Amino acid sequence: MGAALGHFSSYLEAGFSLGPLLESKLQIVEEYGYRYEQKSWAVLFQIMRQFAINLRQRSATPTEFNGDAYKEEETLNAMNDQTRKMTLRDSSSCRIQLAFIFGDMECMTSMLDILSTYPYMDISIGRLHRRLCYMGLSAFAVKYKNKEVGEKCLDYFKKLTKAGSLNAKPVHLFMLAMKKPSKAAFEAAIDATKEASTLHLEAMAKEQYGLYLHQQNEDKLANDCLSSAYFSYYDWGAHFKALKMSLEYPFLKKASRMKAKSLFSASSKTETSSQSQSPEKSSLSTSTARRVSYVYNSTFKSKKVVKAKE
Repeated sequence: MGAALGHFSSYLEAGFSLGPLLESKLQIVEEYGYRYEQKSWAVLFQIMRQFAINLRQRSATPTEFNGDAYKEEETLNAMNDQTRKMTLRDSSSCRIQLAFIFGDMECMTSMLDILSTYPYMDISIGRLHRRLCYMGLSAFAVKYKNKEVGEKCLDYFKKLTKAGSLNAKPVHLFMLAMKKPSKAAFEAAIDATKEASTLHLEAMAKEQYGLYLHQQNEDKLANDCLSSAYFSYYDWGAHFKALKMSLEYPFLKKASRMKAKSLFSASSKTETSSQSQSPEKSSLSTSTARRVSYVYNSTFKSKKVVKAKE
């Protein structure tokens, strides 16, 4: 169970693809935990699965855990004090990430109130990385009342970056941009996220840069940044986040993937011409295909035509 927890935690922390396959694997480990009476372990995989579901599927409250995989309040109430304390820490670490992604200031503040009571250390480096990452980003985003929280998180990643940690560098630069926003700061953070191939952080940094540019009345560049963030979220598998962006910014429905990609030329990823349209409308021509099949996106409620192998 411990090995599986480390694997899936690292998977999510690295920003690898979300989707039904990941959720099904998490559910298999959950069932294994319950079968062998390891309920406290199984709950951790439920939390991760609900986290992934909230990013991918439509929800009225995406920053809350009250879904099919994990019901936070009900689960915590059934635990003893010690187990509840540790589970609340892990649950809140996931929720503060969701709050930052969905821009839920109230939830960010609430999660900071909870997480700031825990030590700034952990036997699990990966778990600590994730918790301090989104505590720091959220603290600067909401201008948290206890400034020491953000500074402690920033200092943690600053020290790791100086020590040569490739995982810490994009987080450190992103926090600096959130603390003291500027074009140079955000562009340095975005370049670092791309260099580290942390697609989820790249999407968040681009979105925050776009919001900053709107505040500076640079609307055209801001919209280009938001377009690029939109495609990054979509490629990560955070389809509900991408959908919410398209509803908030109608211009995204006609956004060009290739144009958005060209805005940040440091990207090492290659994309095909079939990706030049928005996710809702992207399709392959059927004129040269003998047989076609469809991939249906239940979040966007759209289908994509794909050419069958001959």
